[in-house]
Amino acid sequence: MYVRGVCMNGNLSYQAKLEAFSEVKKTLGKRQKAVLQAITDLGGMATSFEVADKLKLPINCVSGRFTELRKKGYITELAHTRTKPKRTIYTVV
Repeated sequence: MYVRGVCMNGNLSYQAKLEAFSEVKKTLGKRQKAVLQAITDLGGMATSFEVADKLKLPINCVSGRFTELRKKGYITELAHTRTKPKRTIYTVV
């Protein structure tokens, strides 16, 4: 059951997440929006290398955006890969 976009277990409904994402996109810079959208397009979780590859940009163009988005609370660290070099997997909050 949904109440104002929130499931009974406290999680936001998919529609509520989409609405929140639309609002967030208005307050972010162009590259930050692109990174956030790329993470969403990649299934809601991705490494900075995957996002750089999807956006066809060098890693140094997106890694700073990950830091900015993490500090603003839009993404969070989910896990680390086991491969070498280890990479951080981020997810949209």
